[in-house]
Amino acid sequence: MGECLGESPLTASLRDTCQMVRELDDLYLACCVDTVPVYCAGEHTADYFAALGSKVHHFHLNDGAPDGHLIWGEGTHCLDEHLNALRKYSYSCYITMEMAGAK
Repeated sequence: MGECLGESPLTASLRDTCQMVRELDDLYLACCVDTVPVYCAGEHTADYFAALGSKVHHFHLNDGAPDGHLIWGEGTHCLDEHLNALRKYSYSCYITMEMAGAK
């Protein structure tokens, strides 16, 4: 898939995100995992939880094709993959969903 331009002004992959977290090295830094940039980078949500652990405090659940922020079912993302990652890592912080979007 590769990167989707414009999805994130800070990081475009798990590697970028982990590097930023390491360089900032701040106890209070928390991360948001947005499923659209994850898919755009050809990555998996479970990898973000495995690498970032307790740094993930917000999960933004979106559908896309692979980019864009679409209503669930209008894109190509696998909802089960995302939900299984949340379960596997016992995620219990914030979750937001895209409720409406444009194609």
